Amino acid sequence: MLNNSGYARTANVVAQSLMSLTQDFSDIITPGLKANVKFSWDAQNSTTLNRAYSPNVYSATGRDEDGNLIFDQTVVGTGYMSLARSNAGWTTINFEGSLTYERLFADDHRVSALFLYSVRNRTNNVPGTYIAAFPYRNMGIAARVTYAFRDKYFLEFNCGYNGSENFAPGKRYGFFPAYALGYMISNEKFWEPLRDKINVLKIRGSYGKIGNDQIGGSRRFAYNTTMNVSAPGFVWGTTGPSGTIYTGIPTNGYTTGEIGNANVAWEEATKADVGIELGLYNKVRIQADYFYEKREGIFIQRESTPSVVGTKVAQYVNLGRMQNQGVDLSLEFDHQFNKDLSLSARGNFTYNRNKKLYDDKPDQIWKYQNLAGFAQNQQFGLIAEGLFESEEDIATWPKQNFGDVRPGDIKYRDINGDGVVDTFDKVAIGYTTIPEINYGFGASLNWKGFDISVFFSGVANTTRIISGFNLFGQASNIKRSGQIFADVAEKRWTLDNQDPNAPYPRLAMKKVDNNQQASTYWLRDMSFLRLKNAEIGYTLPRAWTKKAGFSAVRFYVQGVNLLTFSDFKLWDPELSASYGNQYPQVRTVTIGVNLNF
Repeated sequence: MLNNSGYARTANVVAQSLMSLTQDFSDIITPGLKANVKFSWDAQNSTTLNRAYSPNVYSATGRDEDGNLIFDQTVVGTGYMSLARSNAGWTTINFEGSLTYERLFADDHRVSALFLYSVRNRTNNVPGTYIAAFPYRNMGIAARVTYAFRDKYFLEFNCGYNGSENFAPGKRYGFFPAYALGYMISNEKFWEPLRDKINVLKIRGSYGKIGNDQIGGSRRFAYNTTMNVSAPGFVWGTTGPSGTIYTGIPTNGYTTGEIGNANVAWEEATKADVGIELGLYNKVRIQADYFYEKREGIFIQRESTPSVVGTKVAQYVNLGRMQNQGVDLSLEFDHQFNKDLSLSARGNFTYNRNKKLYDDKPDQIWKYQNLAGFAQNQQFGLIAEGLFESEEDIATWPKQNFGDVRPGDIKYRDINGDGVVDTFDKVAIGYTTIPEINYGFGASLNWKGFDISVFFSGVANTTRIISGFNLFGQASNIKRSGQIFADVAEKRWTLDNQDPNAPYPRLAMKKVDNNQQASTYWLRDMSFLRLKNAEIGYTLPRAWTKKAGFSAVRFYVQGVNLLTFSDFKLWDPELSASYGNQYPQVRTVTIGVNLNF
């Protein structure tokens, strides 16, 4: 039975405006020079009214002698409907002024330039805190100059001089330059004998810096020290017998909150890219890039400050460092076989691996547990060695400090060799939950009036440590919250199935801490390939539709998320959940018709 707990009504009001003025100075100053000024004012406000009540909730615990369910009340409802209101809204003002210049000299020299000045002011209409009431302000200057010689040699220079209100005076502005080179080899005269086979061959490279001022999440104005006005306090007054307070006024205490950092500045990233573009037979286009990024000055909280310093909240500093590198590939194919038949195909592949270079965490007792040197969000856990087969097996194995251990429980490797398995034996396992590899491919075929298209997408080099009561089982889950997965019930270790390599350990009516540790036992490969989209259509001959007053009529059948190929079968591998407590990707089939007049 579904419980109706109320309803919500939301009203949204959006206002947007844009004014733009362009002046062409080609006849006044010099050919190719233009100026543009833009101003925008945007406002968005929403109001939500929530009418809700909490119903009584009961849990079935069994049946009586007559077979009727026995209920225990788990939640006492309110019995009335409450009213709550919430408001949110933003007002944004943008101003932008630019100069552009583009000109070709002597049919050989192509020059272009851009100068841009911009200001942005964004205000929270319903601030929840004193800090949130201050407008978010940014100011910047950007410039770009490009040069091409006979469309063979290419040069480009970009730079930005940006200011942010997040930093202290003297630290608010940052300069971020970038450079790019390109060489279109296929436009050289010596390439003419090969042009019918390799119609495009271009190599290019770029190097530059970018800045980020959105640091520290909600932490703004990190150069200022904050105060905590709600610290534990004390009572002024007199005390009676046995400590009874006769009179007195409770008073909150005041402590230093977040320590300001006058040196906090822009987070910077140095980026480099080397790529090649290749065209074959005017049908195939290939692009391949190697990219590298090193982020420095990442805004993090200090973790190496000892407690004897006396700070209540760790200071924010620009100390974090990260590295990213990988490859990006794309392939396109287009061919017209005849007037009735054509084929197009697309494919892409991206590989990206990141590594944390520094995070200000103190060295762990065992260096293999340091996070620096591993990927961001690297998973750590114990190395599982199967399941215990007997009491003798348990007695001869290093002691595991995760509660009582019985046959059918998970056994773990003693990594440091100290004769005990504990948290110091956790090491980096698997990949992260964010895939290192993303790829996709698809094709479309047209024959006379028929068309068919498919697109596949997939990920690889990604793992997840699964967990949850649905896997472990215990009284609170089995008796109240639901059931364990059928896969667990069928493939678990039992007295009748004493398989040391069983997919699941023994079940128990109480929590077994040993079996709930993060480990390779619960590590699963979340790679998958999905048929993301497929469509079949037919367009009626124009001679037919013209008589009916239509320019085109097309019937089609479309499917989304039709098939998924993965070694993981318990739930949708794309879900960001450790035990499948989310709705999977929806599979849909649509039948429709497009009518164009």
